[in-house]
Amino acid sequence: NTEYVKVDLPHDYQITAQRDPNLNFRTGFYPDKSGKYVKHLNLDSGKHYILDVDGAYANTDVIFNEHYLTTHHHGYTPFLTDLTAKVVAGITNKLVITTDPLSDSTRWYSGNGIYRDVFLWEGGNIRIEPRDIFVTTERLEGYDAIIDVAYTVTSDKDSDVKINFKA
Repeated sequence: NTEYVKVDLPHDYQITAQRDPNLNFRTGFYPDKSGKYVKHLNLDSGKHYILDVDGAYANTDVIFNEHYLTTHHHGYTPFLTDLTAKVVAGITNKLVITTDPLSDSTRWYSGNGIYRDVFLWEGGNIRIEPRDIFVTTERLEGYDAIIDVAYTVTSDKDSDVKINFKA
């Protein structure tokens, strides 16, 4: 039996470790060790699920229902992972995120773990996915603005789509 400790995100699992003056100053004299985060989820079939990790340091693996999905090596950039194909409705799905730091990878203490927000986006067969909508201000005149909206519509099926925007 694995015993879990409940944590709130963002979280740095290394900051509470015992420091060792014989270790490299670049790691803040903390030992390099990996961490594991586990979340149990009840999800519906017929929906689309995207995991959005804003920051995890580093070499982050995503495993969902015992299926390896991705590794994200860059500790300072966000990433998305599509969970949809591995969702099993009617059971508790298991999400595991592990981080494994790189020794001497930075000039300062980077921390280890999931250090920014994590979101689970739920959508339908036709959707605008995270980071697929862009809004820019073309012109400002007093309290009025002209804006430009660009977006990408993603679909799991062939279908005509009508999108309405209201100001």
